[in-house]
Amino acid sequence: MWANARTSVPILRKLELPTPSPDNCEEMLQKTYLGVKYQLHESFMCAGGEAGKDACRGDGGSPLVCATAPNETALYQAGIVAFGVGCGKEGIPGVYADATHFYQWIVDTLQKLNITL
Repeated sequence: MWANARTSVPILRKLELPTPSPDNCEEMLQKTYLGVKYQLHESFMCAGGEAGKDACRGDGGSPLVCATAPNETALYQAGIVAFGVGCGKEGIPGVYADATHFYQWIVDTLQKLNITL
């Protein structure tokens, strides 16, 4: 089970995870030790919440990629592993930095460095 892996592996692994709405994610996280006052910042998104399927210790900074449309093979980077409450627990999604939230900043920064996409 990926969520319980304790050693690094040289082969990237792939999971399919649900992406709950920000409100649903916040609600699920409030049921953890984060408490009822926890508010998910708009720069974060969630994925997962299924037992045994999660990013885990050592996965921070890894990409969360999504299909551009259903049944498409083209992918885009939607997020970056930020943190989790536990690892691979049912009903508790992982939290990711929302890459789309930072898209314009990324583009502007690359332009300042004369790097084109």
